[in-house]
Amino acid sequence: MLTDDEERLPRVRFLRPRQEIIPGLWLGDWLSAHNYESLKEDNIFYVLSVVDEDDLAIDPRLMRHHINIDDDESSDLLIHLPPAIAFIQKALESGQGILVHCAAGISAHICTYKSFKKKLLLT
Repeated sequence: MLTDDEERLPRVRFLRPRQEIIPGLWLGDWLSAHNYESLKEDNIFYVLSVVDEDDLAIDPRLMRHHINIDDDESSDLLIHLPPAIAFIQKALESGQGILVHCAAGISAHICTYKSFKKKLLLT
């Protein structure tokens, strides 16, 4: 049973903390990167963390790339995009899924995904 506070929030957040955007590429928040069994169920073995802290207790069985950046509109993500895009491509080419996440699921991970998608369209 949901609490009153949980009732007011979108239910999808409680059912699925991440969303598959294209086959194998998932977007989510900080919490969605911390449940290895749940990630494994969706064939996610790569995690791209776009967060300002590297204190994440990511399971060592996961491949991880960390971009140390604040999750807000003022952060300069451009210098981090080439290695991030390469990491996403590596994951997808391996046949395994990748989760791209930021701290709050607000902006940084979406900008990273959009840059990856744009690169795919240009090549």
